[in-house]
Amino acid sequence: MKRTPLSDSKLQEKCVGDLKFSKRIQELSEVEKFFINECTRRKIFWSYDVSSVEPLYFDTINYTTYAGCFVMNPLQPEISQRQMYDAIRNNNSSVDFLSYFKDKIKNKSANKYDKEDQKIEGDYDAVVVLPGNNKILINVCIRKLQWIVDQHGDRVLFKPHPLTGQDLVDKIKEKINRKETTFAPIDSDLYQVLPNVNTVYTSHMSESAMYATAIGKTISPIDRIDKRQPSSFGHINYFLFNELKPMSIVNLMLSSYKSGVICPDIEENWKEKITLYLDYILEIREKIKDHFIQGD
Repeated sequence: MKRTPLSDSKLQEKCVGDLKFSKRIQELSEVEKFFINECTRRKIFWSYDVSSVEPLYFDTINYTTYAGCFVMNPLQPEISQRQMYDAIRNNNSSVDFLSYFKDKIKNKSANKYDKEDQKIEGDYDAVVVLPGNNKILINVCIRKLQWIVDQHGDRVLFKPHPLTGQDLVDKIKEKINRKETTFAPIDSDLYQVLPNVNTVYTSHMSESAMYATAIGKTISPIDRIDKRQPSSFGHINYFLFNELKPMSIVNLMLSSYKSGVICPDIEENWKEKITLYLDYILEIREKIKDHFIQGD
């Protein structure tokens, strides 16, 4: 069995540095192993937490974790988004994902990292959830961040990602160029403040979009419009940002095996859901195999 990020501490260190995944995330290693074995049996490549654009006849199925769940999608944004449309059309809302996400906020188990957290002081109307070092300057719209401060003044809190250095935080402050800008400590817990604000400004790359939706917050994207895709969660968060009533589709969308979203905590049939998903997505791939001839 190949060493994998959810089960190997050295690979985890390469992904998240000095941080450690929470116990619940590490427990998803059983799902990870089953998924990899099923991919190997079907002779399809797999990858962990990668964003890329392969041809429509894709080679690779990516997996990562999302709000305590195990998520699978092709490294092909159009097909990834198509699987979510198909999941909604499947008209199956048998699993209560919304309550699962709400309970994680209530039980203070939403944070995917196991770490000591600094307390966030003050009350705010809105929070801005920034992505990590490798994404923030490329993917985030600085003009949107400036607009947010203009709207909320000192009533908005910027929450840096745990994988952000202080030098980058200082650079973002400089680029925003607004004196009212307030930043939370890097080592603070977003989910301490999330229940207490009205609006959550986040990205297509963040699972905070799902948690915020589940507890009834208004969400708005901070991505540059041309950088929404590809991203590991973009195919899911697209619907949270754009549906008129996003809470109404969460259970409908995620209950279906076509979503590629697995939650062993509330789904006893998670192995069956993985095999059905892989059969489905590879059938889609075969359908479009000869649609376009690429090259000169």
